[in-house]
Amino acid sequence: MDSFISSRNNVMKSVKEWSPPHPQASNADERDHYALGKRILLQNEGLIGAVKDLFPEAEHRNCVRHMYQNFKQKHKGKALKDLVWNAARASNKVIFQKCMEALDQEDKAAREWFNNPERPFQSWTRALFRTNTKCDMLLNNLWESFNRYILDARDKAIITML
Repeated sequence: MDSFISSRNNVMKSVKEWSPPHPQASNADERDHYALGKRILLQNEGLIGAVKDLFPEAEHRNCVRHMYQNFKQKHKGKALKDLVWNAARASNKVIFQKCMEALDQEDKAAREWFNNPERPFQSWTRALFRTNTKCDMLLNNLWESFNRYILDARDKAIITML
């Protein structure tokens, strides 16, 4: 338990360094919660930076489904959707490059959308994942699936759930 509290304190300290305090917060806890909440809302920049500081060798991945939700706001169509998912599922660099070339031929602006440094290729395509990490999930829906599974139970008392 002590290591958990120590890790939490280190993360909070690092998040504070990455996050500006709320100008009207009356105490340190309010400033901390504001800073953490603001960063989570701003694409997790502070949290990602804090994790990079604390765990520099950790691999960060982006959920392709969430990336695609942002992508399709500007670039719509089934053909683009299929090309993006094919690129994400590509098992090697050659197939990935062919998928990205096909995306470029279909819509150059859509292809340029992926050149943003917030979306490095190695964070969302299976072809560029590190091989020492033994997980090739493209989605973070494991937690979402669990939450959906227990949705009915959430409204019940603890005794009822037992």
